[in-house]
Amino acid sequence: MNIFAMFSLSGAIITFTLGLFIYAKDSNKLLNRIFMLFCISVSILSFSEFGMRQAESYDTAKFWFVLTGIFPLCAFLFFYFTLIFYKKDIFKNKKWLFPILLPLTSIIIFLNFTITIFYSNPIKTNWGFDYSFTQDVFLFYLTILDFSFSIGLIIFSILLYVKIYISSDDKIKKNQAKLISFGVTIAILTFIIIRLIIPIIIQTDNIPDLTMMSFIFTCILIRYAMWRYELFSLDLTTASERIFSTISDCLILTNSQTIILSVNQEVLKLLDYREDEIKQRPLAILLASERDQKLYQYQYQLLTDKENGGFLTDIEVDFKTKTNNKIKVSLTASKIINKKGDLRGIIHIGRNITKTRKIQQQLDEAIQKSQFKTKFMASMSHELRTPLNAIIGFVDLLLEDYCGSLNKCQNDFLSDVKLSSKDLLELINSLLDLSKIEAGELELEIHSINIETLLNHIETILKPLCRKKNLKFNIENLTTSEFINADLVRLKEILFNLLNNALKFTQKGSVTLRIKELSKWFEFNVIDTGIGIDESEYGNIFEEFKKINNPEIRDSQGMGLGLAITQHLVRLHGGQISFFSEVGKGSTFVFTIPK
Repeated sequence: MNIFAMFSLSGAIITFTLGLFIYAKDSNKLLNRIFMLFCISVSILSFSEFGMRQAESYDTAKFWFVLTGIFPLCAFLFFYFTLIFYKKDIFKNKKWLFPILLPLTSIIIFLNFTITIFYSNPIKTNWGFDYSFTQDVFLFYLTILDFSFSIGLIIFSILLYVKIYISSDDKIKKNQAKLISFGVTIAILTFIIIRLIIPIIIQTDNIPDLTMMSFIFTCILIRYAMWRYELFSLDLTTASERIFSTISDCLILTNSQTIILSVNQEVLKLLDYREDEIKQRPLAILLASERDQKLYQYQYQLLTDKENGGFLTDIEVDFKTKTNNKIKVSLTASKIINKKGDLRGIIHIGRNITKTRKIQQQLDEAIQKSQFKTKFMASMSHELRTPLNAIIGFVDLLLEDYCGSLNKCQNDFLSDVKLSSKDLLELINSLLDLSKIEAGELELEIHSINIETLLNHIETILKPLCRKKNLKFNIENLTTSEFINADLVRLKEILFNLLNNALKFTQKGSVTLRIKELSKWFEFNVIDTGIGIDESEYGNIFEEFKKINNPEIRDSQGMGLGLAITQHLVRLHGGQISFFSEVGKGSTFVFTIPK
């Protein structure tokens, strides 16, 4: 097998694999299907080239030579791919485009096959059989027409990608257009240089055609654009994964008339629908009752009012599943407008609050004994997380220059908003963790954990705070072979709570984490040289919403939930926690976790 035949065979395998891979990623997307067909057509061309170069007889080479007549189909599929990617209405009425272009492509392919079958033959070269042109003048011009049609479609596609690169405000789409246009330009230039320029310069046609290799390079670049810049997911799915990756909310994108354009997987999972069953249908089909539909319609009118700020929160409605079960959802809606201020669509963020409502009822009964708890829980709704996550998500959009560049002052203000929102969200999450623990609904995910890996990670995070306060942080008795069966997230939370408290209330000296391996337990000691705890405050240490009454720490942040949650988490693991302390000398917190 000569090297040029190997190139052709490798290219055929690569492009065929790329096409199947993209199709397997999401076979429902039209863009994926067209890209697969384009890759398969290039693969057929490349494999035909391999067949010619490996053929031992003229008849075998002729068979493979005839198959190369599908080149116009390859160009048409790439042009079709480009139009879908471009997404804009290039022509005032595209209804006439494909009825004309498809028959024209078919005619060109028919002419190409006719010429290759009856009037053109492959030629024998040093690297096997290769392409040749007919010597008949009329047929030669038909061949030129064939190539002009195909190359014309490709060049027009390149111009569209260049236009996208120049005019698009979307950074992702600009990068996609740059990669694709670069790959196709390389393919066209390779064809022109090898088939037209070099033969004129060196006065010979005895040059292997490497055009197909450059088209394979084009396929690889498009595949890279998909992987690197999410080319085939330019809808709500990408936005939800990029912006709201930390929440499990329902995301629904509608047009200005509330027709569903896109949903994320959480909607399909929660309501047990397939995407094609709800796309292009009114949002009202998801609402469980006429009351919910009227409520949403009223909120929609408020939202679309030009005097409205464009954002509505905490719309409580019942969604219905495919089997007509009701699910209570807290809905947040935000309108999407263009530069002219026209309404283009609405994005809805919905949180399933069915379990939350049950937890809230249990909490309401549990907190009757504490007036502070009652007032706090009454004012701190579980649904605060939905608008907070929305705030964080939209601030992320602004910080990523999604709506235009920010100056330094705007960037600083938005960073402060994001930081404050995350702090508040952390507080609410702590409160909800506590409520789940008290309701018996917090479940641990027990795994075997390497203690050294866990503590090295914690040390990396805490060292900057130690350096800032000029404190020493020590880990004692740590070995590489120690494993513990625990919930990684919750064990890390326990250690962070205790070590953060130690660092917070230690002004000089050190904080030490000492590990002891006992017969059935691991014992963790968090030792600090801080201000210590007065004996009169011992009873408040693990109480919820209680903070130590000490002038030196009165202004410290927190609501007094950290140690209470820590005690609950230790006990959920089957361990115990205790402490001893002396004012002015420091404190030691000790907890155990079963092996």
